[in-house]
Amino acid sequence: MPARHHGLDRDQAAVAAGLSAALWEQDERCREAYFPRIPRLLQTSDAGYKDEDGYVFVMGRTDDIINVAGHRLSTGGMEEILASHPDVAECAVLASRTRSRARCPAASWC
Repeated sequence: MPARHHGLDRDQAAVAAGLSAALWEQDERCREAYFPRIPRLLQTSDAGYKDEDGYVFVMGRTDDIINVAGHRLSTGGMEEILASHPDVAECAVLASRTRSRARCPAASWC
């Protein structure tokens, strides 16, 4: 059996199991959105870094923007503000819909 690292053979692209290679009737849009930058790698829109020991840390999303009353709000930016409070250990912000179908941020922390 060939050597594997984190479930991938050396010649395999880093893609999730069950990933479709296209969007329904939108092959070009799929290629532009998910496979644009580095050959053989999937653009996930996750942001993070790899430390000197080789560990990968996923820190957030690059495309998490909520449009609220014409304002573009970053969920990551709001999470950063919440996480800066000394009593907050973990937090998350997501888009919620109001009864009028408008979007508003909803936060959870502990």
